[in-house]
Amino acid sequence: MRKLLPESWGNKHHKSWLIVGFICPVHTPDGAPCGLLNHLSHKCKITTAAPDVSGLTDLVLSLGASPATNIPTAEQISCIQLDGRIIGWCTDALATHISQVLRLWKINRQFNVPKDLEIGLVPKSNGGQYPGLYLFSTQARMTRPVKHAASGKEDWVGPFEQVYMSIAIKDTEVVSDTTHVEFHPTNILSIVANLTPFSDFNPSPRNMYQCQMGKQTMGTPTTAIRFRTDNKMYRLQTGQTPIVRPKLHEEYGMDHFPNGTNAIVAVISYTGYDMDDALILNKSSHERGFGYGTIYKTEVVDLKEKRKFGEKNIMYHFGFGPQVSPSLVDRLKDQIDDDGFPPIGSLIREGDPLAVYWDDVSERTIIESYHGPEDAFVDEVRMLGTSCLVEELTIGNDTGDSECQAVSIKLRVTRSPVIGDKFSSRHGQKGVCSQKWPAVDMPFSESGIQPDVIINPHAFPSRMTIGMFVESLAGKVGALKGQAQDATPFR
Repeated sequence: MRKLLPESWGNKHHKSWLIVGFICPVHTPDGAPCGLLNHLSHKCKITTAAPDVSGLTDLVLSLGASPATNIPTAEQISCIQLDGRIIGWCTDALATHISQVLRLWKINRQFNVPKDLEIGLVPKSNGGQYPGLYLFSTQARMTRPVKHAASGKEDWVGPFEQVYMSIAIKDTEVVSDTTHVEFHPTNILSIVANLTPFSDFNPSPRNMYQCQMGKQTMGTPTTAIRFRTDNKMYRLQTGQTPIVRPKLHEEYGMDHFPNGTNAIVAVISYTGYDMDDALILNKSSHERGFGYGTIYKTEVVDLKEKRKFGEKNIMYHFGFGPQVSPSLVDRLKDQIDDDGFPPIGSLIREGDPLAVYWDDVSERTIIESYHGPEDAFVDEVRMLGTSCLVEELTIGNDTGDSECQAVSIKLRVTRSPVIGDKFSSRHGQKGVCSQKWPAVDMPFSESGIQPDVIINPHAFPSRMTIGMFVESLAGKVGALKGQAQDATPFR
């Protein structure tokens, strides 16, 4: 079950792989779940609606098939089924004719034949599947677009019929019995696999590793950070658009969510701190913001949860109580405002007050402390609901003019690159930062350029990631010309 089945991906035919498309052959984890977790190719669509096929039986019968109620003759060995129900009988030659006519009607949108109707013609064989014409129109089927060789129009095919087709990858591979042609060879790959530049220059395992690491990167998770209160969210501060990128980078709008940084990389053995897969970071690049990230965390203070068992008559309020000592207010004046909340932009450390509230029975003021191990900045304070009735323990069951009982405090934790952090290229070449080296000790080129990152040349021979070399050359050209370079594979 870990293998990619022919109906999902390819069928060896005419000495080349002529059928591609539903499941990405690259995008699957390595290790124990390899082949068990799969991803759709980027053009694959799942049918979500059952079209009206009530007139399909009459169309099939009008083309010469016998009704299902008739007893088939000796020549009528092919059955015609629609979603598992027999609707007619015909000869092997007539089944071929009916499938071709139905496909033309489907492509040209004639006689209400659905565009995602799957027309699986099973030919007569020795010991193979029972011959016939199998039609499918239900939901939850994989379909994908290919070019109909005879008409040049778009045709949506499914995994059952694809096994019995001859689909060429390029126009130059068309032979006499070719039925369809791929729109582009990259339709074989998933979205993530398509974002690897020059992936056709790399061994398949490296592309597979990159598919996993491309999803681990600290990037731009959303453009609505101002309005979100995630429990934990990571963001890259210095995200850039890549100089070298495939065409699908623009098609999917990846520039709106940058998840990497263009870097000057030196491939050189230097100081010993770059042994194996370790890398050296330019300390000056780091101080200029290279690789900086931000973590957003949310702390919720809910006064209803502060009530202990048997305290139903006690009501808590945010802020300082009337009996609070002036010395406590004076001590917390830079950390807590009069409303009991921390000021926006203030720095809080472990043990610092996060919120202040008091109860109306003993008028005792209580300080809620911050228990996080990292220093954080208060990014936003958001009040949740306005209910304050003791008997109403759910937020929102009020008239809108009662007292706030819960608050959400969004914290911003700055995270700079440190020794032990993992960095990676887009070719499965991952390494750990082992040293932040001062700029005065970094190597430099004839023109005075210093690298941001140093990696060891031994990372290349056995891994054979030639795509990384090609990307480096294209990146240099793009930087000198000021133009993005196309890195679409299989061009």
